[in-house]
Amino acid sequence: MHELYLIQSMINQISSNAEERGIYRVNRIHLINGQLSGGNTEALRFAFTLFSDTPLFQYAVLEVEEPELIGRCNSCDQTFKIEGCRFICSYCSKGNIELINGQELYIDYYEGD
Repeated sequence: MHELYLIQSMINQISSNAEERGIYRVNRIHLINGQLSGGNTEALRFAFTLFSDTPLFQYAVLEVEEPELIGRCNSCDQTFKIEGCRFICSYCSKGNIELINGQELYIDYYEGD
């Protein structure tokens, strides 16, 4: 379960940043998890609960946003939402596309006191 490693890394980054800023309690973490990021949202949420007894994160809520999968066709230059893992342009029906959204996994922001 690599989600545990991902959450541990997130915890380490936020802990380090919170210490630098004098934050003693994290209240909310907003995570962006694209559909093709490789991170399973439910597994990320579960992994986060394993750190909930840490004083800094005792009251923290993990919010996970899952952006849509968006592609751009290199043949007709149209941008479109990819549905059902159908990696074909919905305008010209060619498969020459690049993903421009939906592969990201990062901490958007966190809030604390």
